[in-house]
Formats: sequence, structure tokens, C-alpha cells
Amino acid sequence: MTRGGVPPPGLSRRHHFLGSVEDVAPEMLAQINWDDRSTRRALILTVIIVCMTFIVVFVTTRLLVRRLITRQFFLDDTLITIASLFTLGLCIVSLLALHVGFGQHVWAIPLPTVLPQIKSCVQLMFMANIFYATAITFTKLSIIASYLRIFPYQTLRYLMYVTAAVTLGLFIASVPATIFQCSPISAAWDFDLTQGEDNPPKCYTFVNFLYATTGVNVVSDLVLCCAPLPYFWRLQMARRQKFIVSGLFFIGGFACVASITRLTYLHLIQTSIDVTCELQPLFSPSLI
Repeated sequence: MTRGGVPPPGLSRRHHFLGSVEDVAPEMLAQINWDDRSTRRALILTVIIVCMTFIVVFVTTRLLVRRLITRQFFLDDTLITIASLFTLGLCIVSLLALHVGFGQHVWAIPLPTVLPQIKSCVQLMFMANIFYATAITFTKLSIIASYLRIFPYQTLRYLMYVTAAVTLGLFIASVPATIFQCSPISAAWDFDLTQGEDNPPKCYTFVNFLYATTGVNVVSDLVLCCAPLPYFWRLQMARRQKFIVSGLFFIGGFACVASITRLTYLHLIQTSIDVTCELQPLFSPSLI
């Protein structure tokens, strides 16, 4: 029997990306285009390089300003430094994934290595999810800490405390939910794993959790971007501080757009056979 394709949602995890044809939904097989040898590797590499460069320049400049000019370090500086380290980790994991097929069409990967490469790619994306959850949490906490340091208005401060609590709660839920999405854990990336017919690997529908967390992130991004605006115009502060706060608003707005973009592409996890290539629209907004 010819082999190829991925199992449709709902099949046992024992059916891997190269399961038998009768296990694959026809609409998934219809996605295969043997003539399409295009790649998104260059786009992914560009996003990674731009992101890493921005992080190094931004954080280094910020810390130098704190050390040489203001001579003060604040909580938000520590939090954004932690966020930057995990974002760099996300970039490094993504670079490693490029070497195992990330950005290539699944049918363009040599047949003898396609299954091991897909397993390695999905395993690295498994790790990337943890780096992403940590990076976005500390980034938001840094922005919240900046607002609490700058704005004296009690109503806004209460809202920031609530947003911080939601952000931390989501992080505490996200990491174990990602790690333990399957039993055993390795079933999340090892689609060929078997434990006997009486004890097959079990996984919950992780994409539903991603929909929920991404939705919450969109709401918190909107809060961080919009809630301080009415207070900002009333605030008496130096031009330099206004420039910094305006930058925070810009970052918040950009992050909100990125989260919405990520939300619109989550369905590809369940509906696309071209997993190594279609992960890219989810990856790029995650770095932003």
C-alpha cells in the first residue's frame, strides 16, 4: 500500500504523518502538489535574524542607558531582559528546526528521511511553544511594571494588577498544558509511538487550548495598548518619558495585531497536511 499524508483530527496518535492512505482525509491528500518546490526557509531566516538583531540592540541600549545615564535599574528592566533571553531561545530553536525541514513543503523532503525530520521539527516546535509562552508572559509583565511605575492613577493601576494576574495565571496553565498534552509526553511529536493495542498514547486536542490562550492574549494586548491612553494625555512628564510610553503603546498595538494573525492561522494545525511549511504563519507572529 502506498504511504503518505497525515491523519485527520480524531484518529489515534499511533497514526503518524506517513500513515496509510486510507487513514487520510481526501481533502488533505488533495493539498499535495508534487510540482511545488517553493520554500519559506528564507522568509523564516529573515524573521529570525531581524528579531535577534532587534532584541540585542534594544536590550543592550536600554541597559546601557540605565547604567550610564539614569543610573537606575527598575523591575521592568529585569523582566524585559528575561523575556529577551527566552525570545532568543525561541529564535535558536527555530534555527535548529530549519535544518530538519521547517519551511519546506512536506512532499519536498526526501522520502527516506521525511518521518524523522517531521518528528524532529514537531519536537522543536513543542519546545518553541514553551519558550513563546515564557517570553510573552515576561514581556507583558515588563510593560505592566512600566505602567505601574509611570502612572499614578488608581483605576489604571487596579486594571494593571488584574491584567498581571491573568497573564501569570495563563502562563502557569500554559507550560504544563504544553508539556503534558500527551501521555506519554513523547507522543506529542513521535507519531509512530505505540504502547500496545490495549494502551495507546492519548492526547487532548491541544489546538483548542491554543485558541483559548491566544484569545486571552489578544484581550490582554488590547488592554495594555488602549487602557492607558486616556491617562497618558493627562500625565505631566518629560518628553523623554512620553517617548518611552509611546513606544510601549506601539509595541502593545503591534503585539495585538500579531496575536490576531496567529489566531487566524491556528486551524492549519488540524487541517493541513503540509505541517513543516504551514507552521510558518504561526511562527512569524509568535516572534513578533
